Amino acid sequence: IIDSLISKNYIQHSPMVKDGREGLREAINFLKQMPEPKEKKSPILFMMAEGEFVWVFLQVDMMGKKLAIMEIFRVEDGKLTEHWDATEEIQESFNREDFRTYPLIEVSGFSTKALFPDRKIHRLLHDGNFVGIQSSGMIDGKAAVFYDLIMKGEEGVENHWTVKQIIPEQMMHDNGKL
Repeated sequence: IIDSLISKNYIQHSPMVKDGREGLREAINFLKQMPEPKEKKSPILFMMAEGEFVWVFLQVDMMGKKLAIMEIFRVEDGKLTEHWDATEEIQESFNREDFRTYPLIEVSGFSTKALFPDRKIHRLLHDGNFVGIQSSGMIDGKAAVFYDLIMKGEEGVENHWTVKQIIPEQMMHDNGKL
């Protein structure tokens, strides 16, 4: 199925996965060897799309840890062409019911500078009352990526989720994290 859904020129930005289709195959084969989760439910908490980009927010249990993952995929000609992500260990589960929807709210004029003055914004996606922001900055003097998902309500920001990850010095490819 990888050959039919993944572009021949697939670009990987996840630091622990090799580039291209073969790197993705290796990662999937590794994940298939992991123990089955106790509870079989979809790990997807939220998805949105704007233009050629798809934003996915997941929560998974892996190797005894609870992980929050936010991913961005770029789709071209109906195939996944590029992938970015951030993964962070969490202590408490996210509540699926937090991802309710409201009537569409105008998000133009949304100020990322006010929310994140010390970060460089790389991507901003919005779908209805949700805004996804991919940015970079520093954590304890180390370069990091931040993926923020914001739900706007009638009175402004109603909910905010963040997944952050230090950018490792060594990666499985030369594409960079962003």
